[in-house]
Amino acid sequence: MMLLSVPVASGVVVNASPAEARQAGASPAAVGAAIQVEAARLITAAATELRARIAPTGDPGKLAEYDLKAEIAAKPASQRAAGEVALLTQEAQARGLSLDQLIAVILERRTALRLATLEIANWEAGQKAALSALDPASATIEADVAEALATAHTSAAGLLAQIQG
Repeated sequence: MMLLSVPVASGVVVNASPAEARQAGASPAAVGAAIQVEAARLITAAATELRARIAPTGDPGKLAEYDLKAEIAAKPASQRAAGEVALLTQEAQARGLSLDQLIAVILERRTALRLATLEIANWEAGQKAALSALDPASATIEADVAEALATAHTSAAGLLAQIQG
């Protein structure tokens, strides 16, 4: 059940169900708008969860590591700092790879993560646009938002499966 914060004549009703908000005097449009706001918050939370699930080992810090390594790898060999090259060479050896192979893996993984991040951003924007397109004053706003959230849940699962390939 969604708990809403909805303006009423006497102030704001906080942590109220849609029915409680209406009983407290909130207009149907105000309740509908609050439902949309809460649904958008749920979409944001789902997008955050998707991003966390695509991060290697669930660790967003790993994304920063890929960024750093990709930045180094993208430089021409003559412009790479000697210390960075030495550390990447050690990592490559530990993984049984040449430096060129490790750089190829780094760039491939970073590209995949960047594309996945963009796909999630696109998904989030699309879901929020679908919510915004709903009429908050509609008598069916609760059912409409529930349907939109169910669709979002299904499409998020599909997106995650696609990303994880």
